[in-house]
Amino acid sequence: MSARRRWRLAELLGELDRDEFLRERWGRRSTLLPHSDGSRFRSLVDESVLRRAVAAAPEVEAAYHRDGRSFVLRCHDASADELLDAGYTVCVSHIEALVPAIRELVADVRKDLPFLGEVTVNCYASPPGAGFGMHLDSQHTLILQAVGDKQWAYGAAPLCPNPLDRLFPALAVREGDPAPAAWPDEAALEHALLGPGDCLYLPPGVAHRAAARTRSIALTLTLVPTRRIDLLLALLLNAFARERNADETGFWRGEVALTRDPPALMAEVQGLVARAPELLSLPIAEHAEEALQELVAGARVPAYAASLPLRSPFLHDVSAAGARLRLSDERAEVRAEPDGVTLETAARRLSLPAEAERLVRTMVAAQVFSVAEALGWDPELDPDEVRAFLRELLIVGALSPAPPTRADEVNDEPE
Repeated sequence: MSARRRWRLAELLGELDRDEFLRERWGRRSTLLPHSDGSRFRSLVDESVLRRAVAAAPEVEAAYHRDGRSFVLRCHDASADELLDAGYTVCVSHIEALVPAIRELVADVRKDLPFLGEVTVNCYASPPGAGFGMHLDSQHTLILQAVGDKQWAYGAAPLCPNPLDRLFPALAVREGDPAPAAWPDEAALEHALLGPGDCLYLPPGVAHRAAARTRSIALTLTLVPTRRIDLLLALLLNAFARERNADETGFWRGEVALTRDPPALMAEVQGLVARAPELLSLPIAEHAEEALQELVAGARVPAYAASLPLRSPFLHDVSAAGARLRLSDERAEVRAEPDGVTLETAARRLSLPAEAERLVRTMVAAQVFSVAEALGWDPELDPDEVRAFLRELLIVGALSPAPPTRADEVNDEPE
């Protein structure tokens, strides 16, 4: 029996020196890594492995991006060939859970790379012309091109330092995000055609897009960084768990009140804030070395980076009139207030300007609608105001992407 292939970092980097990569490129520069062996990733994934993984996955994502129209479907009991033939890019997240060879890849990289954070692999398969529009991600990404060719355009260096989530040009609305005008124009981008065996490293915050030239299958080795606040929270929780007398009354460990009422939750917060100095006085450094050793051994990401609910990674580009949206809570209610209007759902209560009342009431009545329909609901609102309003509701989760109608799916011809 032949020994299995070991996927050390140097093996993935090819001719580039490992130490130089970590010293000069890691987190700083996008790096194209061509390789002469076009078959080297076939032991990890090919058409057959893709079909079995899609059939076995509890859920896969099918993304459509052409001519400015973007949406993502979540599919169960899917067929890879049917989705690809319909023009979708298929994504199997955490494919290492389904494919032993890819699980071994993750294990090898964990052993070889001094990285404290989550390491996972997603598989992307695209028909010719399909891919993803311009965006940037919050993690380190190493693309392993296994089958076919894919055209990439990407920035040479991070556009946004330390991004906490995926960002799109049309959704740069949070303080600190790159403004739409700051996104690189075509002349500033680097271009590369990845063929079988090639790799591409993209640091967090690098703007990029991709489109398959031929039917393409690629793996993305995704490394989610641990933030400094993750480290602080891990040590704080460790110190709290060890402090025998820190919670005699059950104040800290007590369950949050059984309510979704924001004022009641605010009362809980005020109580926590009042006793925060008591929590912060815990002996964080006393067992810090032991806690850090456990953290390194487990190589796990503390809760902050893994669950920070800033925005959905699958937001629509609302500049596309055909993009379809749906209300996240069908029981949402609209109430007129002296100083505006509120949209109340099971999860949140949003205060909105008075001029948005007609728009939001029509939106709640419609439940599912296109951007084009929303633009026509209130002639007194400027289209840019409507789009900005829809973006904000997407970001806070009051709206979410809706699947296209069947007419939308079949009327788009491949490029």
